[in-house]
Amino acid sequence: MEILATRDRSYAVTYRDISIPGSPIHAVLPESLTPGQSAEFSLFIGPRPLATARGEVALTLTPVTPGEACVAEVELNGQSALTGAGYAFASAAFRKGYNVVRVSNAGTSALTVKSVILSLRFPSTDLAD
Repeated sequence: MEILATRDRSYAVTYRDISIPGSPIHAVLPESLTPGQSAEFSLFIGPRPLATARGEVALTLTPVTPGEACVAEVELNGQSALTGAGYAFASAAFRKGYNVVRVSNAGTSALTVKSVILSLRFPSTDLAD
């Protein structure tokens, strides 16, 4: 696990391929959001990243009505994304174990969340990497 402490990595939300007779499990994606509605996605990342880490959330969003714009706000563990940096987060936003990405529809029309990817990136200290 220590080798991962400084390695770039990504975590993707996937669908659940489990079925229990009589107890259906709601598929995590796709998730439709009306204006003002939010959805949370949990991702297990293991140990808390080092202070030099930077994170980014990448989303695939599609409008329910073709031609409409998708506008979303993203939080990581209750912290908003850094200003002017897309959906980027400083290392302080991360926690050990499960991390929660909250996606809110900030637009005026419905949208569908098709994918959620949380990436951790570290500054390179070795040009050979």
